[in-house]
Amino acid sequence: MTSKSMSTLLKMHWINMRLSVYIYWAIMLVISVISFTLMLTVGNGDTQINMGAITSVSIYMLVLNLVSVNETFRYALGMNFRRKDFYGSTVIIILLLVFGFGTLSTLLSMIEKPLAEALKVNVSLFGIMGDAELSSLDVFLLYIGCGLFLSVVGLFTSVISYRFGKKGVLLMGAVALLLFIGVSVMSMEPIARFFASIGSVAEAMAWLMLPTVLLLAGAYPLMMSMTTKE
Repeated sequence: MTSKSMSTLLKMHWINMRLSVYIYWAIMLVISVISFTLMLTVGNGDTQINMGAITSVSIYMLVLNLVSVNETFRYALGMNFRRKDFYGSTVIIILLLVFGFGTLSTLLSMIEKPLAEALKVNVSLFGIMGDAELSSLDVFLLYIGCGLFLSVVGLFTSVISYRFGKKGVLLMGAVALLLFIGVSVMSMEPIARFFASIGSVAEAMAWLMLPTVLLLAGAYPLMMSMTTKE
């Protein structure tokens, strides 16, 4: 892939998603202003607002990538880009977006905590469940890990939908449900021991990268067989 091809594909991805990115952050800004205003005017010591932005960021990444392939793949092939190049640019834009959102969200969590303390209000929009024991690095890793995982889940589902239609998505959901049921009927003790053995946020996010990489690898051969007629 040439640098010009990569630049063009990344620009195409950004043009496709930039409006939703602007809208997302505009909404978060409005929510932040409203939350601090409410707490300053009508809040008391027992009132708290904990929005958990990591949830909204992760869901946004999931939804964004659920629709990404359907909106951009035909244009890419119509512009004579290779499927391999499209796949590579899609992975790069996911990484850029997740790290950008993660960095900004972590910085905002670092800003809002002293601001809330100075204003004597109990507001935590970008912090993780208001847990004071989490370091800024832990918060950053949680944003990155959850964002990457759900982005790739969205991408894989989008590729399945494009390649096989609704039946493919239903089959994928059935397989996921069967796996969940299978795990549920098993003894939960080994699973509980496994989670109990995880000693840090970094270790937990490292384990989360395993299914992320597997889904990303699984999306590659599926995308290589896609056509504009599907």
